[in-house]
Amino acid sequence: MSTTSITSMATTASAVVGSTCRISESSANCQIMIIDRSSSLKSAKSALRTGNPLKCGTQGSQQAESRRLMVRASATGGGRELFQVTGGRELYQPFRPPPSIIQQGLGTKSVDEMLQILRDKEGLWFQYAAYLPLLTRSGYSPSEIDEVTGINGHEQNKLVVGSQVRASLVSSGFDKDALEWFDNGGAEILYELRTLSAQQRRASAEYIMGRKMDGKGARDLARAVKDFERRRSVKGWESFSSSPGDCLAFSYLRLSKEARSTAEVESLINQGLEYVETDLARKELERALQHDQPASVEEKINKAKVTIVRLSSEETLVVLPVCEFSLQSVTGSPSSPVVHANGGRFPIHKSSVPWETFVSVTGWKPIVEAAAPIAISLPDSKLLPRQSGIRNYTEPCLLVVDKADTSVVTNSYFLVNSEEALKLKAGPEVSQDRDQVLGKVLIALRPSLSGDSDESETEWE
Repeated sequence: MSTTSITSMATTASAVVGSTCRISESSANCQIMIIDRSSSLKSAKSALRTGNPLKCGTQGSQQAESRRLMVRASATGGGRELFQVTGGRELYQPFRPPPSIIQQGLGTKSVDEMLQILRDKEGLWFQYAAYLPLLTRSGYSPSEIDEVTGINGHEQNKLVVGSQVRASLVSSGFDKDALEWFDNGGAEILYELRTLSAQQRRASAEYIMGRKMDGKGARDLARAVKDFERRRSVKGWESFSSSPGDCLAFSYLRLSKEARSTAEVESLINQGLEYVETDLARKELERALQHDQPASVEEKINKAKVTIVRLSSEETLVVLPVCEFSLQSVTGSPSSPVVHANGGRFPIHKSSVPWETFVSVTGWKPIVEAAAPIAISLPDSKLLPRQSGIRNYTEPCLLVVDKADTSVVTNSYFLVNSEEALKLKAGPEVSQDRDQVLGKVLIALRPSLSGDSDESETEWE
């Protein structure tokens, strides 16, 4: 039967049954399988490989009987899969030679036998890894191999590449007996050496065996060896050789130059000292470890200094409790001196009440002589009386009041509670009936001036 006739039959059958149609042509025979839509593509592939008739799933026994069809016809030419039709659409199918042709290139192993070996992982890893490229060339995709054997695509890649690296080591004269060290888990290790040259692979493999490195160690080593020649501009590069251990040690030295803490620098350099191979490279690492560190305890002592000054006796500081400008805060502030000097050679103060905020001011005579001075924090100076020489009343100030002095005199200002509001009133303005005297105003402190100012400091009148 010609290919044209077969194709025509398949197209007609697909139109009548409304099913998936696949045609396979080989040197011995040609098969046309009509597959119901309810049958899976996986089942169709299985039927094609084994040559067994496919049982089509149907909704009823009469429909199932009418949709089963298997046509075998003779044809000439090489084996190839012509097309697959699903619902009238043509979908690409990869080339998959019939078993007779596959076996010619695989010796005595059939496809099923190779899949079984991979499924059971018979033998050493590089032995069963040799079947993966053969199955790929026979038309099997990585996902199909994964489905049958349980070896995912990532593992397949490691097995194939690792076996190729192993083969390159054998061809470079690597000791075959030594290669036995890679028999267990060697695929993951040798896979990391794929980017190195043949000479670098051999030296790195020997170093890995001597250090008994795992896959991560092999990856770090391969990166260091590959990266070494590109780092000539890094200080200290000339002290290291191109041996695997020196390359890995140099990578730790380079990382230490980017570290942010002394502990991290020491940790990285100590790791480099574990892998270094040459004496010159070891000295470079030790020199970096001791960089900017004093050579002896005596040098540390000589570099340490203490600044010694003498306390001036011209000014005496007084510590005052600070409160807010409110009746509750003022009345709740201490009514007796809360900070006392110890009377020694230094003005060390001690609080007698649990108060949170304090301010230190110059010990002017009115403050030193006050019985219970407090400092009231004002957001601005608008409360202060207007007087000549003062133009800025928007800046904050501290109002120092003696709470113990409530005797009204005419030449002073007083802090009073008048009509449920705090105010400053001169002595003659204070009413004994309407005003509650909270204390005598001693002084108003403004912040220091920034820059040049012609503003004069004028006493209140």
